[in-house]
Amino acid sequence: MKNKKKQFAAILLAASMLFINTNTSLYAKEEPKAKPEAAQETKTNRQPATTIYAPTQQPLLGTAPLKEETPKDTPVKEEPKTEPKEKALYTDVKGQVYLDDNKNAKADKEEKGLSDIEVRLYKIKEGKPEKEAAYHTLTNIKGEYVLEEVELGNYKIEYKSVDSEKNLKDYTIIQEKKDEKEPVNKKAEPKLVEKNKEYRIEQEDVELKEGSKLELALFRVEAFEEGKERRQKQEVNKEASKADNPVKQETRKQKETANKKTETNTTKKAEVKQSEKQEEKTIRHKITKIEPLMTTAQLNKLNSTKVGAANAQDSDFIKALYAVLDSEDWAFNAYYVGQNDKYHVEKTNDFSLKYQIEFHNNRDIEKGSVEIRIPATLSNDRDHKGILPTSIAIPQGTLDAPVENRITPFNYYLDEDTNELVFFNYKKITSGSNVAFQVLYKNLQIMEFVDDSTWSLKPTATVQFKDQKEEKTTTPLTGHIDSQVKLSKVTKTPYTLGAKSYYPGIYTEKQLASIVTSLPQEYKGDNFTKYKYVAWQVQVTGSATQPWELYLKDISNLEGKVVGFNRSYNKINYRGDSAYYKISDMNKDKLIHYDNQYGYILVVVAYPADKIQPNTLIENTVEVVLHPYDRVDEDLKLTSKANWVYRDYAWNYKGDIIGVDKSGGGTYKSFFGSL
Repeated sequence: MKNKKKQFAAILLAASMLFINTNTSLYAKEEPKAKPEAAQETKTNRQPATTIYAPTQQPLLGTAPLKEETPKDTPVKEEPKTEPKEKALYTDVKGQVYLDDNKNAKADKEEKGLSDIEVRLYKIKEGKPEKEAAYHTLTNIKGEYVLEEVELGNYKIEYKSVDSEKNLKDYTIIQEKKDEKEPVNKKAEPKLVEKNKEYRIEQEDVELKEGSKLELALFRVEAFEEGKERRQKQEVNKEASKADNPVKQETRKQKETANKKTETNTTKKAEVKQSEKQEEKTIRHKITKIEPLMTTAQLNKLNSTKVGAANAQDSDFIKALYAVLDSEDWAFNAYYVGQNDKYHVEKTNDFSLKYQIEFHNNRDIEKGSVEIRIPATLSNDRDHKGILPTSIAIPQGTLDAPVENRITPFNYYLDEDTNELVFFNYKKITSGSNVAFQVLYKNLQIMEFVDDSTWSLKPTATVQFKDQKEEKTTTPLTGHIDSQVKLSKVTKTPYTLGAKSYYPGIYTEKQLASIVTSLPQEYKGDNFTKYKYVAWQVQVTGSATQPWELYLKDISNLEGKVVGFNRSYNKINYRGDSAYYKISDMNKDKLIHYDNQYGYILVVVAYPADKIQPNTLIENTVEVVLHPYDRVDEDLKLTSKANWVYRDYAWNYKGDIIGVDKSGGGTYKSFFGSL
């Protein structure tokens, strides 16, 4: 009777294995994992050039390695085969914040940009913005900014003034007029928000696509009135020049009348609707808090990321002393502030750079008689675009329509033709004045400079007196960029994956395809069994202040050949050697880390099957090259060796019939189906 029961049990077991996929209760019930981008490492670091033996446990029926059960309380991080950074979609986001005088929501040529506005991008995940900004930058004096390598997706965008004299509550946001048929995304519209008595402008949810360009149009009544006055004066000057033409039939008196009509018409065109006027009145801002003026000494001690201006008068004694000494009528100077050398800087990391211009006069100088010129762009970035200042301590204006300020008699403008900053006195400078003001290039990323690049800013000043015009220059402000890469560590070990004891050996085509990003035809189907496969992991750490590329060469004994990697790669010819692979194209990450936290580089090597037997010692060496992108410095190389004793995963069962337990719905995956 017992024998019959055993025979009946054996029949049931055979039937169950034929018609359903099962896992025995002795082994893990694992669903197939996604293909890993980078293999999960063990917690114990392995040293190179060590012999590691394969585990003794064997797979079922001698054809595939066993998937072992992972204890529930043991975290095993098996990284999915996601797109690595170089494969992800990124874009450079360009933008501008500007004063929209005519309220047409377009940046016209004559309209000014708004500097010192910090732009922050917060990545939106699961419908909520992250607490920390993923990207941030500052607008330059044109109101322009660039955020590089921004991952495509949805972001909350925040605009905040870092200039104490610019309060965003004093500006009206100009919304772009859209077609009525076009769907309106309310979350993308900019809104003024108050947080802790601080005003900022936010766009709740904006989708950034490839080549996205952001614009924020603002309107301020005082700025508009200044611009209107300037435009009216320009119109009057044009008409006045025409009046001097003898061909004109009108008399000067008639021309003045015509000018008044033109001015009236211009004013009418510039006026807004009555309802908008009421709104503008409510946002007029008058500065009532008068802060004490700084001295030049105090100005030099100002925070390195802020700008200021100072104006002091010589005492009667000093004036008399200058007169006795018969000193020059005027003098000026320009120098770096807060640097070891006042006229030259060497930069090896991210930096802010500020210079100060000083002007002194021993006689009265009339309005518009002083002009100081200095190149506006510090240097060109990698895209050959000039790097402009982010802050200038005096207002931007013109001689026809200056912007009053209580500290200095100077305004500035950007000469687009010569690409120079032009500082001029919009009012009379009395004798004995000592004027100083600062220009700042803030938060410059050294990665955006080409290594070994230089600059030279040569200041020139001219002063026009009634009888003569004088010109002077001072020491140029120079600088040099010295960026570099550093390769700290390279370690190669056999690949291990948590409790999966059959690694680093690879025994099925599916297992192989789960590691490499692309499986060559040479190793598919019937070709698979022609080789034995081993996976190796490579750890690389380093740092960089310039873009870099990473190359890798795998050197194996026993005629081993590289099958592929767990990330994007290209085969290259490096200095005449075609055995190299480019693992990373131009990369701007400051920290180079292919490691425990960010994912190792995995390389699978195939060995001819007739070269590998159980207990065969497999030796493997990796050579890693860190290539500075700008090709000024030499490439850096490190190597690492590792080995592994090969073991076949042949499993032979000796014992009683295996019991099969199943409960609940669904289907258990067999061991073969899980690999």
